[in-house]
Amino acid sequence: MTERVEPVRCDTAILIPSTVEDLESFVADPARYLCSVSEEPLAAARLWSERLRRNPFGGDGVVSIVYYGQELIGPSWWDDVTGVWEALINCVEAFRSGEPRIATLSGQPVELSLRRVPAGALFSIDRRTTLVDPGVFIQGVLDGAAEFSAWVHEYLGTCDAPSVERINRLR
Repeated sequence: MTERVEPVRCDTAILIPSTVEDLESFVADPARYLCSVSEEPLAAARLWSERLRRNPFGGDGVVSIVYYGQELIGPSWWDDVTGVWEALINCVEAFRSGEPRIATLSGQPVELSLRRVPAGALFSIDRRTTLVDPGVFIQGVLDGAAEFSAWVHEYLGTCDAPSVERINRLR
């Protein structure tokens, strides 16, 4: 029996405080440094709150997107997770409107874009580009953003997430 691969799998993970001292180790073994909001929602909420007491952002962490088994975004691009989701939604919005626009991650000189090509769409982050099926990819990104927003509202009780109305409008 063959294992079925999900077209798009998204996750958000919060950085465990005071643990990243070696970026190579972090990228090689992210599970040691991150707490997934979907797998451990209460623990991730506690980490967010603890980080917020010491830093301007509680949501330092990683948004991961895996497209048909290929990691498109992961630990190499850790940042404020709300900012990453906003940048991804900006890409979707630009794609849908037909405006060529590049989003950036707030804490890094990293560019994100999603642009039309005859075979579908090209998703780019930094200098890495992947051909994606826009219908599948966009739906997966919007689902991931909606799940993150729901977690923020349920476990943090704040508005530190992309607007659910904006996400629904893009669906």
